[in-house]
Amino acid sequence: MSIRRHSRNNKTESHAAKIGEKWIKGLCEYCVCEKSTDIIPKSTCTKIQCSKIDDHSDSKNYKLKEVTVEGHCCPRMERVACKHQDKFYNVGEKCQSEDFCTNYECIYNNQSLRIKESITKCEKVDLLEEEKYEIKTEKIAGQCCPACITEECLNKTGKIELVQTVRTCNQDCKLGWEYRDPKEGECCGECEQTYCIENGILHQINMPPGYLMIIARLIFVRLNTAIR
Repeated sequence: MSIRRHSRNNKTESHAAKIGEKWIKGLCEYCVCEKSTDIIPKSTCTKIQCSKIDDHSDSKNYKLKEVTVEGHCCPRMERVACKHQDKFYNVGEKCQSEDFCTNYECIYNNQSLRIKESITKCEKVDLLEEEKYEIKTEKIAGQCCPACITEECLNKTGKIELVQTVRTCNQDCKLGWEYRDPKEGECCGECEQTYCIENGILHQINMPPGYLMIIARLIFVRLNTAIR
């Protein structure tokens, strides 16, 4: 055993510690009872190493200060300002990324500072517009999204002029198909199958093959019977 001492009410008290037993000395030392080369065991104490402000994970994005915590060895780190590109910003202050597309604001939330990030999304040019027009854009100083300056029609020769294209609809449907009017919002209609074809004879959809031939034969028989 070794003797460990600690203070209580300004008085030093001693207690016996077994080999392997651990205890805290004051606030900033961990001690352990260990075997030694001598017959008598000894206590070994290690001082707690508190992290520095520059080593704290928050130091990259915030300005920190140490706050003493009663009953603890190490102080806690408190955020006092937000940091962006090596500049500090107080609560409510804002800044932007170099391309002006990301906005940062230092806010107080859940009893702590944090950086609120919002990204500006630029409107995309419609693909159909890109096919029909030559789109020119120009970067505006201090803004994320460019401005569209001109929209000009181009013909095949490269001469700039307005070109009107007339689209014609094919209404010539093959046998057994009929042209149907276009749906709302569409230019042309389409051919739709309305009859089946068997040996060059049209049969309405959902009728069995040879149905019309059977009907024709029945009519022919009845006519011959009536004549007789």
